[in-house]
Amino acid sequence: MKKIKGQRIPVFLASDDNYAPFLAVTLKSIFDHASADNFYEIIILSTDLSKDNEEKINALKTENSSIKFVSMKDQIEKIKSLFPIRDYYSIETYYRIFIADLFPQYDKVIYLDCDVVTVTDIAELYNVNLGNNLVAAAHEDVADILEVYRRYIRYALDCNPRKYFSAGILLMNTKLFRKEAFSRKFLNLMSKYTFRITQDEDYLNVLCKGRTRLLNLGWNRGAFPLKSFKEKNLKIIHYKLNWKPWKVDDALYEDHFWNYASKTPYGQIIADRKASYSDERKRKDVEDFHRLLSWIEEDVVDPYNYRNAEVMKGFTKIRRNVLHAMGKVTYVGRFVMYVGRSLFRTA
Repeated sequence: MKKIKGQRIPVFLASDDNYAPFLAVTLKSIFDHASADNFYEIIILSTDLSKDNEEKINALKTENSSIKFVSMKDQIEKIKSLFPIRDYYSIETYYRIFIADLFPQYDKVIYLDCDVVTVTDIAELYNVNLGNNLVAAAHEDVADILEVYRRYIRYALDCNPRKYFSAGILLMNTKLFRKEAFSRKFLNLMSKYTFRITQDEDYLNVLCKGRTRLLNLGWNRGAFPLKSFKEKNLKIIHYKLNWKPWKVDDALYEDHFWNYASKTPYGQIIADRKASYSDERKRKDVEDFHRLLSWIEEDVVDPYNYRNAEVMKGFTKIRRNVLHAMGKVTYVGRFVMYVGRSLFRTA
């Protein structure tokens, strides 16, 4: 067996066949910036990834990296009915929750969505000191351009919009995840309440509240204009929501994406996918986005509405049920936040 020199950098991603081309782009960007002094262990979680896609992705491997494909089919089959799935969300988005339990050999890992491109060595993120925090992550910059989203974060989730983080790029303290039984708490919370806006990201922010090291926005920069951002801080580009260069022509930083796409076996496939992306599909994307905004509006409950008798009556019924099951409960907007020790601790 070849002896590995330098630091090991474990990087987890999750993908299905539909996102395999974009997974390849992400990996190519990682490898192009990887230091020869480190070894990059890439672990790809999936339910069903075709052998053809596995072979194409494996072809990207470098001398100082490994790529391992791990099927989550058996684990997810038992609990998949619990996961809320909507629009562009797939079951794969929840895989990060189980990394700590399934890979006990790691005390700290990087998790990346497959719609990102890194423009720096990912080892720099891995070397961030987590201390007693559960995760390190960057502020969700979509909240900087959508005022209604900021209100949703504050009133529906009881989180500070400036501290609410994007879950697509995470440095995870998997040692603490195991010690504090994080996956059990996550599933328990999800069984009690279903978020319909950013789903997995909302759950993670609630559960990690007060236990997050906030990173510079450059570690998770959306592909849309933002006057307050300093370009010198750009580390990782995240092509969120509708700002995806394989769908639209006006995604910021699209040159970075197409540069790495051209270096993968999927370059032409992605270009063809964009060319076939019809105006009707684009209109549907816009409609879906506006529908999401309307849901956000519905889920924002002004704190003064707590004085409403009908609202309080509903809360009383919920409170009675939850007290019986959990022992303690607090209400925030339309969200019932359970803070009993049997579910999760707050900082």
